[in-house]
Amino acid sequence: EFFGIAYEDVEGHEWRPLMHEGGASVEEQAFAQALREQKPFRAEFQVQRADGEWRWVDSHSGPHLSFSGEFLGHVGVTADISERVLAERALLESEERRRQTQKMEAVGQLAGGIAHDFNNMLTSILGYTELLLAQQELDSSNRADLEEIEHAARRASALTAQILAFSRRQALRPTVASLGEVLDGTELLLRRSLAEDIELVTRKDPDLGYVEADVHQFEQVIMNLGLNARDAMPSGGRLTIEVANTELDRDRAHPERPSGSCVTLKVSDTGVGMDEATLERIFEPFFTTKPIGQGTGMGLATVYGIVKQSGGDISVESTPGAGSTFTIHLPRLADTSRADDGIILSSVATRGTETIMVVEDESSLRRLTERVLRSAGYDTLGFASAEEALQSLQQGTPPVDLLLTDVMLAGVLQGNGLALAARSVRPDLPVLFMSGYCRDALTVAGRLHEGVNLLQKPFTPESLTKAVRTVLDQPRVLSLERSISP
Repeated sequence: EFFGIAYEDVEGHEWRPLMHEGGASVEEQAFAQALREQKPFRAEFQVQRADGEWRWVDSHSGPHLSFSGEFLGHVGVTADISERVLAERALLESEERRRQTQKMEAVGQLAGGIAHDFNNMLTSILGYTELLLAQQELDSSNRADLEEIEHAARRASALTAQILAFSRRQALRPTVASLGEVLDGTELLLRRSLAEDIELVTRKDPDLGYVEADVHQFEQVIMNLGLNARDAMPSGGRLTIEVANTELDRDRAHPERPSGSCVTLKVSDTGVGMDEATLERIFEPFFTTKPIGQGTGMGLATVYGIVKQSGGDISVESTPGAGSTFTIHLPRLADTSRADDGIILSSVATRGTETIMVVEDESSLRRLTERVLRSAGYDTLGFASAEEALQSLQQGTPPVDLLLTDVMLAGVLQGNGLALAARSVRPDLPVLFMSGYCRDALTVAGRLHEGVNLLQKPFTPESLTKAVRTVLDQPRVLSLERSISP
């Protein structure tokens, strides 16, 4: 019954050839040696049933002697231990994924903290550079130098954005979206980025469900995976991108993987593939197999962060010489009503005459922010701490029209706490947060709370004045107390 062999065929049937090819020679040699030396034998290995199914067994036997002491062979027991082995493997895989997740999160915390400080510096660099470039009397040589500084700062800004994506500290603006539509919007650009000897094949479920995702971020996910596949096929090949509805069972080895109704995105290539050592590090930031100067190692790390922050899971299967497949699962929405898109910057007015309270503990950034706002016609009150700002608000002179505060401040009271305290004094006071990375106090699973206005660092003078004008012109009906936590 165990081997799926009819009873009448048992006699004379040799069972050892049924053993797994990868271990048959080793186990068979060990058993042959035990027979020769008349010693006990024990091993765990795989056997294949007559119907092709592979099972794990624990086989142990010992010498069988006649009454006269003659060695007749081995007598033993072979037990099916498949369930135990599969459970142990699932446990080991789960533990390994837990350790990998802990390592990735530790790296992410470090990277996120660095990116926050770096974004403060980049905001100052970009801001002061743009102020200098706006001067009409600037000679061409100095203008060219400043433009190079601006270009380098913007490249650094793009890199910190990737770091924040990996560390899951960016503020996503998800909407109810179709990954099929996202793929449609990305396909043309991706085709233009591929070599002529690479065939692009796309497949989309005609009844594809909806997910909650930041469309721009997932355009980046598809592009990064597509370009990574392109680089893995230097001699050409096929890139296949599939989007489909799936139903997933709960996987005890992958507890963080979504279950139930999901939308699955698969990106497969026929490239060079990856070995086990590479697969273990494939999503680590700054890890790359490309030559120096041909990759930052942030592409797949960025993909990993975006997918995880969106409540999804990503995995990869690959064999050297046989290509790779990246699989992303996102929970499928039952409610497809549109989500809040967040603050939409004004495309017209950027000037005003209101009074803006600026709370920023980085002195150079605070001075820059005030300078830009004053040049746009606003009056400003600058403070280095939330405590000083709150004291001024409680005194009520001069009256303030907008609170512009960093989220992370030196001192006990942080930006979100200041906003709540300020609203207790001035219930109608508009608040605009600034941050180098997304804080849990302002978000749920990386998504901004309803009613929270956030200006991401690094920002330019133009984006600052647009954001200020937009928030000042908003209807003041949202309750901040429901939107943020201290």
